[in-house]
Amino acid sequence: MKKFALILMAIILCIVATPLLVYWWGLSNLQSVPVVSKLQLDSKTEEKIWQQEFGTGKPRVKILNPYSYIYYVYWCTTETVPHSVKCQSKFPGIRIVALGIRNQIAPQVHGMGHTVWHITWASYSIWATRNWNIHQIIATYHEAKNT
Repeated sequence: MKKFALILMAIILCIVATPLLVYWWGLSNLQSVPVVSKLQLDSKTEEKIWQQEFGTGKPRVKILNPYSYIYYVYWCTTETVPHSVKCQSKFPGIRIVALGIRNQIAPQVHGMGHTVWHITWASYSIWATRNWNIHQIIATYHEAKNT
């Protein structure tokens, strides 16, 4: 019985630790982190970009961690349509972060495979929500997409 409890605890620990380990592995795939834009956009320009590209409300971003990113992917693909207003209002700013850093990540993981690309992109999307504010995120998106 004691052996069974130890095995069960080890399995639970592996399940709980896996998202963190995958996140850290994704962060390790780049030689340098994505660079935030140096542009200083005025609030009207930020709001215009936000409204045109991502929906309603004030520009904002939900800070993610690996577990909330899994919930985001699950909720926005099973409960709602991805990129719908309902999904974007529950997880604001995630799409703009991902699209803003995409062009910085792609050349660094080119040729490493589809799985590496997606995990690295997701990891740095999480990282950017934690390290950049909404103004930096919108400016980086604006610079990347030339909106």
